[in-house]
Amino acid sequence: MLYVDWEDRRGDERFWVGIADSIGVTQASRWGAHNGWHARGDQDITQSLQTVIGTPNDWGVYRHGGQPGTIWDMFGVKASESASTSPSLASRTTTNPTGLQTGKKNLNGPSGLMLRNYYRILLILTGDLGAGNIGPYIDKGDNDIGLLQDFVGGVAGTSKPRAVWAMGRNFVEGQVIANPGSGGHPTFTATFFGAGLVSGNYRSYAANNHDIVDLIPNAPIVTNGNLYSVLNTCTIGNDVLSTTGTFGAAMAARYEDTATGANPKIASIYAPSSYPSTTDHEGVTLVEGFRISGFGTWKTVTSHGRINYYFNVISNLFASLNCALIEGSPISVGENPNNALRYYLELRSENPVRNGLAAISFGVTRKERVELKIYDVTGRLVRTLANREFDPVQGSPQGQFTVLWDGSDDDGQKVSRGVYFYQLRTPSFVSQKKLAVLNH
Repeated sequence: MLYVDWEDRRGDERFWVGIADSIGVTQASRWGAHNGWHARGDQDITQSLQTVIGTPNDWGVYRHGGQPGTIWDMFGVKASESASTSPSLASRTTTNPTGLQTGKKNLNGPSGLMLRNYYRILLILTGDLGAGNIGPYIDKGDNDIGLLQDFVGGVAGTSKPRAVWAMGRNFVEGQVIANPGSGGHPTFTATFFGAGLVSGNYRSYAANNHDIVDLIPNAPIVTNGNLYSVLNTCTIGNDVLSTTGTFGAAMAARYEDTATGANPKIASIYAPSSYPSTTDHEGVTLVEGFRISGFGTWKTVTSHGRINYYFNVISNLFASLNCALIEGSPISVGENPNNALRYYLELRSENPVRNGLAAISFGVTRKERVELKIYDVTGRLVRTLANREFDPVQGSPQGQFTVLWDGSDDDGQKVSRGVYFYQLRTPSFVSQKKLAVLNH
């Protein structure tokens, strides 16, 4: 798999790396390669907590080690549409420069033969650029569309069918709305993905002002009945899509239905491959109208839902391409206190704590030593609430335990007002969350 970090503005790369480390497409020996970043997918990537949670094996900056991943590599595209010399994925397809630029053709990007020889899946995660987010660009020759078409249709290379998965609000909108003179390619998503555009803003189109809305997937991308959610704030414009074409493109996921606008409100479109027929739709394609950073667990948009989603899509959609996950199951995708015998960490009382006790609940699946500790924002240990062996058969319900914190430190002194972190650590699972104290 080649992950293409396209026009990222807000750290999608870190989200993907955390997911990849959690679902088994990166072996532990490769964690942190390329940019030195590593985190489990269930950790909050917006904060650097290595001083709080301890060793860099849990969170931290690793030594650079070349390309990341084990069954995936990464290629970054930054500002290639702008008046700059930044290349796009298809920089090798540019017309050979002349005059003073002779011999200075950009060779950063892969050739079509390179893509076809080494990869069977392209995963494209885009930022929020609303127009011209893939080439050809104005006054530039980077023919990204031609390269994607060559990837799924070219003869020499890996076995067919090959797949392209694109995710990002504004990805479809940026092609359909913009006219060719401003960088768009209005027919591309329809012919390549079977996707048209109904609206570039679900919130206004659906007249749904809830900041978190349901995301309901279909088979074949998710088959276990799980639900997810996406962010829907006034600053986020998730694409609402429509199916088009004659090659079997179908809704793969939808947003919440509402009384305003046509239903279903399509969030994701899947199109199967017609291979060995080469006249219809050779590649397997999936295009989605939301960003990796803006969706996750149902009703909360937390990261373990994001991990679960990627694990399901890769397992269900791409298993036939001989692109199986290394580990075979998600790692540390637990934090769900409604399920028995799961690893999780959760607060069962108000946050912030104003008066009284903080009830911290956790779950374990096997008999092992559990450390439950409170840290302040500097990483200083404030209180050890538990440091002993817990047996899940003794939990009530089975596997679940609750520990109370009265807001004091290990010396019995009440802590100051502020933000604290409660952390669970076992040989099999590590998790930490924030807690505000206002009662002093």
